[in-house]
Amino acid sequence: MYPRYVDKDKCIACNACADKCPKKVSNAYDGGLSKRKAVYVQYAQAVPLKYTIDADSCIFFLKCKCRACEKFCPTGAIDFEDQKTELNLKVGAVVIAVGSEAFDPAIYDTFGYSASPNIVTSLEPDNIGCARLPVARHASIIATPHSRQNLLSSGFSICHFGQFIFYLKSLFILS
Repeated sequence: MYPRYVDKDKCIACNACADKCPKKVSNAYDGGLSKRKAVYVQYAQAVPLKYTIDADSCIFFLKCKCRACEKFCPTGAIDFEDQKTELNLKVGAVVIAVGSEAFDPAIYDTFGYSASPNIVTSLEPDNIGCARLPVARHASIIATPHSRQNLLSSGFSICHFGQFIFYLKSLFILS
């Protein structure tokens, strides 16, 4: 198991560590639409609801300074000495899942994803409408991620067996 640097048995998910952490990074969970701290919960419904420290972003691991999360943790759950461990388990079955990563449209920028901050991927609208993110303004209104203006119409590019199918559809007109 990879180190969390937060003791799961001691962590009470009080958010004190994340509140005091000065390092903000792009949140990969929602496609970079928001920022998260170097100490974080991967997503709001995570089970167990326990924090972890991103060693690649944490100021302590990068510069041997800070340790704010350790100082303000009320239960002493921060453990910078945590190490990778190997588990040997006896099991009755093994499920192998290869996993995947979301495609980065900026690599092949055919449709101007990098040129316009209001172009989103098919996974981003779910996060845009999520009330916990800064781009959501009202539960019934979808706002564009950059300008925070109400979405009046949208265009979709759908890849189906390698062929691009385009259609434009006006979703709704807001007064």
